[in-house]
Amino acid sequence: MKPTLQDILDDIHAVERELQKYEKKYRARSDSFYECFMAGLIEDAGNFDFQMWAGNFESKRDLEQLYKA
Repeated sequence: MKPTLQDILDDIHAVERELQKYEKKYRARSDSFYECFMAGLIEDAGNFDFQMWAGNFESKRDLEQLYKA
C-alpha cells in the first residue's frame, strides 16, 4: 500500500523529533554531524548513538524526497 501524504509527513516529524534529541545531547546540527560522519571524521566504534543518528538523518532525507515526489 502506498503511503499517504499525511503518513509521510507524520514520519518526517517523528524522525525530526529523534534528530533533535541527538542535536541537544551532542550540541551539533544533524546536517553538520552527518557530513563529518560520512567523511570519516567522527569515530563511531562502540557509539550506537552515532550510528542511529546517521540512520535517522538518512531516513529523513529519504522521506523528504518521497514527499517531494
